[in-house]
Amino acid sequence: MKKLVLVLLISICGAGTAYAQFGKIAGVVTEGATGEPLPGVNVLIEGTTQGTITNVDGEYVIIGIRPGNYNVVASFIGFSRAIREDVRVNVDLTTTVDFQLAEEVFEGEEVVVVAEALAVKKDLTSSEARVTSETLDRLPVNELGQVLDVQAGITSRDGLHIRGGRSSEVTYMVDGVPVTDSYDGSAAVQLENDGIEELQVISGTFNAEYGNAMSGVINVVSKEGGSEFAGSVKAFTGSYLVFGDGGEEALRGENPEDYTVAGIQYRDVDPYSYLPVSPTHFYNGTVSLEGPILGEKLTFFALGRYFTNTGWIYGAELLNFDGTAGDASLTTMNDYEKYSWQGTLRYRLSNSIILNASTIGSVSTGDSGGGLFWRWNPNGISQYRDYGIDGRLKLTHLLSPTTFYTVDVATFYRSNYSRKFDDPLDPRYNDFTISPPDSVEVRPGEYVDVITGGVRFSRGGTDLGRFERTTRSYLAKADVSSQIGDHHLVKGGVQFRQDNLTLLGYGLIPATDESGARLEPFEPAIPNPNSSAVNQFDDVSPITISAYVQDKIEYDDFIVNAGVRLDYFDARSVVPADVEDPNIFNPLKKINRFRDTNGDGVITVDEETSGNQLTIADREAYWYKDTSAKIQFSPRLGAAYPITDDGVIHFSFGLFFQIPTLSNLFDQFGYKIPNQSGTYGPFGNP
Repeated sequence: MKKLVLVLLISICGAGTAYAQFGKIAGVVTEGATGEPLPGVNVLIEGTTQGTITNVDGEYVIIGIRPGNYNVVASFIGFSRAIREDVRVNVDLTTTVDFQLAEEVFEGEEVVVVAEALAVKKDLTSSEARVTSETLDRLPVNELGQVLDVQAGITSRDGLHIRGGRSSEVTYMVDGVPVTDSYDGSAAVQLENDGIEELQVISGTFNAEYGNAMSGVINVVSKEGGSEFAGSVKAFTGSYLVFGDGGEEALRGENPEDYTVAGIQYRDVDPYSYLPVSPTHFYNGTVSLEGPILGEKLTFFALGRYFTNTGWIYGAELLNFDGTAGDASLTTMNDYEKYSWQGTLRYRLSNSIILNASTIGSVSTGDSGGGLFWRWNPNGISQYRDYGIDGRLKLTHLLSPTTFYTVDVATFYRSNYSRKFDDPLDPRYNDFTISPPDSVEVRPGEYVDVITGGVRFSRGGTDLGRFERTTRSYLAKADVSSQIGDHHLVKGGVQFRQDNLTLLGYGLIPATDESGARLEPFEPAIPNPNSSAVNQFDDVSPITISAYVQDKIEYDDFIVNAGVRLDYFDARSVVPADVEDPNIFNPLKKINRFRDTNGDGVITVDEETSGNQLTIADREAYWYKDTSAKIQFSPRLGAAYPITDDGVIHFSFGLFFQIPTLSNLFDQFGYKIPNQSGTYGPFGNP
C-alpha cells in the first residue's frame, strides 16, 4: 500500500517545480496621464529572450528568471519607451516593476528610471538572508564560511550551525540541486565566493520544495557567464603576528625548570607562543573568466583558486619518529593547501530551451593534527586528503512567460583519507606511542628518559590510525512552475537519489608470530576485520525519493505559501534478527555458537564441542533481516502580511524531519560487540 501511494504521488507531483534557483517579475503598466491600465504593452528583459505582453488589466508576469540585475523595458506604440534599470531578481521572490507610460511627444523618446532596492521583501514567509554577488565583492572575506558567519542566527564554531542546530542538520544546494554529503551532512564540494551569483540562507522553516533539513537550507546560485568578456585576478599574502610566553626556547625544551608546573614540564606554555613573521605564511590566488564562445548562443564561466597556509601551531624536531635525535628545527604541525575550480557552459538550443553543463571541485591536503602530543616529534603526525567533485546537467524549457520546467541530472564524488603512509605495512611505522622505550639516544652517548602519561609530549613514534571513506551519489530531478491566473504560482517536482558509500577505519597493531608472541622489533599489522577494532562497511547504497506540490498565493496585502512534501527512504541494508545477540562473528548465546543436534532448542554440554560449532556461513543463513522503507508526509504553510512599505508580519508552520547521516546509520556496521564488560559503540541502526 505504501509503495502504491508513493507511485501515485510521484505521478501527480511529476507535473509540478523547484523554483529554487529562479525568481519572478510582475507588475502593472498604466497610462501616465489617466492612470488607466494599458493592455498589449510589450515588457522585455534586456539581454534575454524573456518577455511578455500585458493583459486587459495592464498586468504582466514573467517567471523563470535567474537571479541578477536586469533592465526591464516597456514599449507601446504611441507612448514613450520606458526602462527600469538595475532591477534585482532574487531566488524564490517576486520583484514588482510597475510602469507609467507617457504619450510620445518626440519620436524615439525614452524614459529611464533606476530601480530602488526594497527595504522589506513582502512575500517572505520565513526567516532568511540573501547575499548578492555585488555584496560579496564588497565584503572583506575570502571564504564562503566567513560570509555565512556574519548572517543572523549562524555560528561557525566547530562547524556551521544555524539557530543552534547541529552542523549536519543543514542542506546545501547549488542551482537547486542538493550537494550535501550523505555521509556526514557536510557540503560535498567547496564553493568559492567569486563563483556565486546569489547566496540564500533559509533558517527556521522553509517551503515544501526543501527537505531533509532540520535547521536551515543554504542555496547557492552559481555564475554562468554572459555575452561580454569579463574576468578578474585576485591575490594576497600575509603573515601572523602573535606574542606569547616561551617562544623558541619553550618549543625546544630548554630551561625546563622555568616551565614546570605541578611537576609537569611545559604543560602551561602558550601553544601559539611561536609564530615567525613571514610574508608568505599564507597566500592566495584566484582567477575567473567569463564570456561568449558562439555569441549569446554559447557562453562560459570558469574559475580557479589556490590557497595555502603553512599553519599556526609549531613543533620542534627534537626527535625523529624513529626515536633518533632530530636537528631541533621548528616546523608547523597543521599545514593546509587547497585547489578549487568551477566551470559552466550555457548553450541556448533555442529562444526557449537552455542547456547548462557545470562542474565544481576541490582538493585539500594537510596535517591531521593530533594536538600538542606531537610537539617534539612533529613528523609523526598523519596527513589527510579531502577530494570532492560535482558534475551537473540542467535543461530549462521556457514554455511561456508564465510556465517553465527544468530537468537535472547530477553526480558527485567525495573521498577522504587520513594516514601517515600509503602502505599500512610500511616498515617506517613504529609503536613508541603505545610501548615507548625507557630512553632514547639524542646525541652520541647521551640518553634522555622517555616520560609518558597525560599532557606529555611524544618522544618518537608515528600515528597508527588509518581512515578512508568514499561517497558517490547519483541524482535526477524534474520540476515545473506555472503562474495560474493573477494570484497562484503553482510548482511541484520529484527527485531520485542513490548514494554509494564505503568506509574503513582502524589503528595498526603489533604483528605477532604463529604462537601469538609479538615480533621484535615492531612490525605493523592490520587488526582482524571481524573484530571491534575495525570499523568498516561497503556496498552501502540507500535510495531516497521525494516529491512536493506547492502554491504561492499572492495578493497585495496577503501572501501564502502552502504545500505538502513526501519523502521515501530505503536503507537497502540489514539488521540483526535478534537484537539481544547482534555480533555474528562472536555470538553470546550458545544456540548461536553450537548446532542444536537434537532440536530441543537448548544447547546441552554434550553439544558444546569444537566439532559442533556453527561457522559464520551457517549463521549468515538466519542472522539478518532486511530493513524496512520509511515514508513521511510533511505539510508546510507560511503567510505574510505586508503592513506598510517598510514592514511585514510573517509566520510559518511545518513538519520537518531529516534522515540521519549515513555515518550514524552504519557506524560500527556488523555490531562487533566484544564478549567482555565495558562500554562499546555507538552502533548504527539502518
